[in-house]
Order: sequence, then C-alpha cells, then structure tokens
Amino acid sequence: MSSQSKIDANRENAKKSTGPRSPQGKAASSRNSLRHGLCAEKYLLLDEDPAAYTALVADHYQRFRPVGEAEEYLVLRIANNQWRLHRAGSIDTQIHREGVAIIVHINPQFSQEQRDAQSQHCGSAFMDDCHRTQSLLKLQRYEAALERSNKECIRQLNEFRQARLEAEAEAAEEAEKEVVPERTQTNEGIAPPPNEGVKYYPSPEPTPISQPKPAEPPKPPQNP
Repeated sequence: MSSQSKIDANRENAKKSTGPRSPQGKAASSRNSLRHGLCAEKYLLLDEDPAAYTALVADHYQRFRPVGEAEEYLVLRIANNQWRLHRAGSIDTQIHREGVAIIVHINPQFSQEQRDAQSQHCGSAFMDDCHRTQSLLKLQRYEAALERSNKECIRQLNEFRQARLEAEAEAAEEAEKEVVPERTQTNEGIAPPPNEGVKYYPSPEPTPISQPKPAEPPKPPQNP
C-alpha cells in the first residue's frame, strides 16, 4: 500500500499536468499513443503476427482509456506483459515436445504407436526436466513475475487515475468560483449611478411643497 506522502505527491503531479480534458483531446491522445506505441519490431519475434499484437494493445487502450504519458506507459506495459504470457504458452509446449523427444530417443524399444502418443510421455518428460534443466520451473517463475508486474501496473494506474480525477475536480471547483458574479447594484435591480466612482444612494421620496395662503384684504377704517 502506498504511503500518504506518495499519494499526495501523485496528486500534486496530476495538478500540474492533467492531460487533455475534452473528449476530442482524449481521443486524439489515445490515437497518438497508438501510432507511437505500436512499434511491433521492438516486442515481436520475426514470425509473430503484428496485427494480433496491434489488436491486443488497442483492446487494452480501449479498456483502460489512459490519459497522459504516465498512464499510457503503464497500459502499454500491461499489454506487453500479456503478450509475453501468451508466448509463454508456446514455450511450455516446446519444452514438453523436446522432453518427450528425449524420452522416445532413450527408449528405442517403443513401438511406432508409442512414439506417436506424445501426451502419454509428458509425465516422464517432466520428471526428466526436473532432474536436468528445470526449464518448466523457470518458465513458471517467469509467468508469475509477469503476472505480478501486471498487478503492480494496474495498482499504479489506479493511483494515477484517482489523483488525476481529484485534480480535475479541484480545478473545476476553482473555475466555478472564478465565474460566480459578485452582488452589485445592477444585478440587485438598482440602476447604476451615471458617474463611475461616485457612491450612489437612492434619493428619498420627494416632499410635497405646501402652497402659501392668500393674504387677507385690509379692513376698511371704522368711523368714530
């Protein structure tokens, strides 16, 4: 299990380079990795089928959908290990055939029918291999190492993917915070002032002006 410091380091690395985010960018990245990664001459024997290898790698890219060089490298490694495991099956068959041939050779009394019944001599061939070269045991260790490598690659791939998704989620949250509009007088339904930089206060309701009362006419003088 990875330490917390390693997980944090993976998360920080993912924040710096999260790879393409749009569906078009991710698809283009996968196509580029296939073009550059499918160098069959690096991994195949002369008589092995490049088309079968290409199909295997494409299936792994479709299954794991890697993003970024680190994830693509792990997926390609998993596919190569799987190809070597398929090859190990052929190696196992070759070891048994050679072992059976040795058993037939050291037993000249075998009839033609006994010579052709190769599967009946697999036990004797296995015992003979255990006493001599132990090729089958070494092949078994080789297959176990490839399987352990695949498990480790898948574990690292899951860690990278989790860190990448967390970094993308954090980036999306930060982007949402940046686009949230501030509360202003305009979006609150109050018209902005005509002059910028001048603080605006809504004016109170106007007070009605009372009309002055007309002056009374002067009274006529009274006679004594």
